[in-house]
Amino acid sequence: MGLLWVFCFLLSGIAVAQKVTYQDNFEQGFNADFWFVETLDSAHNSIYVENGQMIMDVSGEATIWFKNELNSQWTMEFDRTVLMSGKFNDKLNNVDFFWQASDPHLGAVMGRQPLAASYDSLSLYYAKIGAENNTLTQFGKYQADGEHVVLLEYTDTKHLLEANKLYHFRISVQDRITQLYVNDRLFFSFTDEAPLPKGYFGFRTTKSRQSIDNFKVVQK
Repeated sequence: MGLLWVFCFLLSGIAVAQKVTYQDNFEQGFNADFWFVETLDSAHNSIYVENGQMIMDVSGEATIWFKNELNSQWTMEFDRTVLMSGKFNDKLNNVDFFWQASDPHLGAVMGRQPLAASYDSLSLYYAKIGAENNTLTQFGKYQADGEHVVLLEYTDTKHLLEANKLYHFRISVQDRITQLYVNDRLFFSFTDEAPLPKGYFGFRTTKSRQSIDNFKVVQK
């Protein structure tokens, strides 16, 4: 019985490990099979991998899309830090995300100018943490007709950013319910009567230097 229990335990561990559908710890550099970058053409905009982390170092707006479309049941985790050490783009600002993004009109999600208005044709959920010079954290939905619905927002310091602090994010989509956790604390939860059934995820920011690490997705 003891050996049988150990064997079953090992099998369960293998099954759990196999649930990680996508993973990138950036130790092998920038993986173009995973990521599609949208930045403005500027000497001060760059997306690169350094010391096993993906760096968004931009003077304006930028989006990094995960190139694999996700279904209606998945959980994603990653670490993200706003880097502040007096460099050109350093600003405590805009830890933002898109998820379940799709374009019912044009089809293609990626390949746009990374300006906010360029995404008005998309259906998606969004979160922006520390927006408007770190005064606002907001969660909402784009309706694909240019309408942006704000579902929840905060202005208290507990929901804003701290410089050089590592934040562990977990985003969950389970059919009608989508949630976002920050350092194991629930920031947003929404039950959608008209849920977005599939789409793409994107990291987004506006004028800042940020690191991203330990990215993984579990998809059912």
